[in-house]
Order: sequence, then C-alpha cells, then structure tokens
Amino acid sequence: HFNLSWNTFDGNIPQQLDHMVNIEAIDLSHNKLSGEIPKSLEKLQHIQ
Repeated sequence: HFNLSWNTFDGNIPQQLDHMVNIEAIDLSHNKLSGEIPKSLEKLQHIQ
C-alpha cells in the first residue's frame, strides 16, 4: 500500500506511478489533484 493522502498535492496524477508494477494500492485521497487518471496506470496489474 502506497499512502500519499493528506499531502496537499495539486495538479495532475503523475504518470510515473506506472513504474510501480507490483503496487497493490495507492491512496491519493485528500489532495488537490485534478485531471484524468493517466491511461498508463492501466498496466498496473496488481492494483485493486
């Protein structure tokens, strides 16, 4: 689990998260992220 919640991040969700090929969960809640979820994250096969 990769917890990035409550960091006041803003802008788009970084496409570089797709390098974490074995990650099962990413928590980006309570930030100020905007835009669409990057298509590149579709290759994360273990994400729930």
